[in-house]
Formats: sequence, structure tokens, C-alpha cells
Amino acid sequence: MPTSIVDALIVQLAASCGEARDLAGLQRAPMPRSIGHFLAAHLQGRLLEEWSLCCAPRSGWFDAEDPRVVEARRELQEAIINSGRFPETVWPTALRDATTHVISYLARPVKSLCGFLFAEDADTVDADTMLFRLDHFCDYLYLLDTVRTCVKENSVHRTDVAAALTQADRKFAVRCDTDDWISLLKPVYTLADQAGAGVSPSLLSTFFADKGIVSVADRLKRYMEPLDENSLRRELTPEIPSVPLWQQFHQHTPAPLWQQFHTGKSTEDVMELEQEVLGEAAALHGKTFMRTIFGEDRKIYIEVLKRLQAAPTWIEAAVIITRDVFHTVDVNVYGGEVQLFTEAVRQRYDRPLHANSMKDDAA
Repeated sequence: MPTSIVDALIVQLAASCGEARDLAGLQRAPMPRSIGHFLAAHLQGRLLEEWSLCCAPRSGWFDAEDPRVVEARRELQEAIINSGRFPETVWPTALRDATTHVISYLARPVKSLCGFLFAEDADTVDADTMLFRLDHFCDYLYLLDTVRTCVKENSVHRTDVAAALTQADRKFAVRCDTDDWISLLKPVYTLADQAGAGVSPSLLSTFFADKGIVSVADRLKRYMEPLDENSLRRELTPEIPSVPLWQQFHQHTPAPLWQQFHTGKSTEDVMELEQEVLGEAAALHGKTFMRTIFGEDRKIYIEVLKRLQAAPTWIEAAVIITRDVFHTVDVNVYGGEVQLFTEAVRQRYDRPLHANSMKDDAA
């Protein structure tokens, strides 16, 4: 947890938003939207609990369902919410909790969101509780929508939600270019600017490592000082194409491999070749890749894998994928199989064995 931002931001917010303890005050206060949203959701939830306690008693002396009683309960609820506020003694803790949870979510969204939704390591929670907890966050809408889909499909077990979030996060990451990453991290930089603390390399490294972009995460660890957006952009540009791979097929490139390939060259061990280039995805999706992307043409599939095997960097591999896969006849560049194939190749350059072999070749 990047405590430097948390601590600096709490000091700044305590000084500038000390009186913003009710809903109206939270809306007016000069605090980051993410933290104000979290505090408002927390306050509303607690006020509804207080209202329930007030309305809990049931008696045989009156009809609790009488329209006048129902209306009185509704008016009481409205009055409690409109007059509600954080007690002065609770406010510092609430401010720290909100800041900690929000920054943790921005840095490690999948892990942090699962931890918040399934508090105290619960295996499952009811749908209403999950949606209430989910409403504490307002960033990374693609992840929030993923949880809502899980609830809609009645898939509210911790392992199911975690798997769905991880898949959505990795799928989203594959689509991102440099500008997308900078935009996605905008809430982090907004918080850091208000805190006057800068965004630490450890926070950024954690962010990219969680999304499977280990090479970027490792490079960011070399920094000792906070990185501004321009510095981060320079680190991202060599690794991540300025245009996502599945958009690059619109650009002019040489003829695709299916037009260039005229040799009957084979491979001695296709499985070994697949394993080296595609990693774990070879066993899981190799046959699907050959069928859906390469039209069951084994020769072209092997030739592309050989070219990727020889590519020393991810950038060169990306060029091969763009030229020899995205220009293939009838391939859906937005299809899930193409994205899985691209991500499997990219992950090869994160694997230690490959990194070491590249160093050996260079030597």
C-alpha cells in the first residue's frame, strides 16, 4: 500500500474538508471525486441502518402496515438521510478508510475489490450486500459492470467473481494503447496531485504487474522518484504500440503470410514450438487457434509460430502478428481467440526463461 499518498492526502483532506461530514458537504468539499463518492456511499448505508433500527420495533398495539404508519416511516427515512452526518469522533477514521480503500482499488483493482466485496474472507454474500458495497467505487467501470453481471447471473461466490474480474481486467489490458493507460491512471494522478506526493514507482509497478504486463512493471521498479505522466508515457511507448494491435490491421503492410507461403517446410516438434511461443495457452487453446485463426492450415500456423519464436522483442512479435495474423483472410481481429493469441505471445516476453535467453543471445 503506497502509504505516502494515503498519509499526505489525509492530511490535506482533513485540513480542507474538515466540516464536510454530511452528504451536502461531501458534494461541496474540494475532495477527489473517488473519495467523496466512497464516503457518500458509506454514510448513506449507515444512515439506512440507523433508520432500520428506529423502525425495527413491531407491536400489537398498532398496524405497522397502515398507510399512515408507512408514510411516517418514509418521512423518517428521508429526514434521517437529509440530516445525517459522520459523527465528529468517527470522521478521521472514515476519511482514512475511504482514502485507503480508494487508492488500494486504483492500484490493485481486482484484489482490492474482491477483498472489499467479500469482507472478512467470506466465500459468498447476498446480492443486495454485494451491490451496496460495489457502489462505494466509481472508477474502472468495466470492472464494476463485471460484478453487476455476476450478480445478475446469480454468480456471487468469491471464486467466481474473482475469476470474472481477472478475465475482464486482462481482456481490457490487451486492448489498451499508451493513451488508454494514461487515461485509465488519471484518477491516480488526480489523487497524487491533490496530495502533493506524486505517484510512486511501486504503485505503478503493482498496477501493471496485476494486469500481466510484467516487463513494464519491472522497468518501473528501477525508478527511485515519483513518475509524472510524461515519464510514464516514455516507459510505456517502447513496450505498448501507440495503436492497439487489432486496430493496426488497417495500416498498410506487406502481403499476408497466406499469400507468401509456398514451402512445405515442417517442424520436428510442434508441441514444443507451441509451448515456447504460447506458453500455457498452447495446451488450452492451440487447436482452437489453428482452427479459428489459421483456418486449419497447419503449415501457416507452424510458420507463424517459427517467426514469432525468432522475434527477440515484443515489438517485433507485434509486427509479425499484425502482418501475418490480422491480415489473414476472414479473421475477426476483434474476436476472443485473436486477443487470446496476442496476449499469449506477449506474455512470452515476461517469462524469466525467455528474458534470460535474450540476454544470452545479446552476449
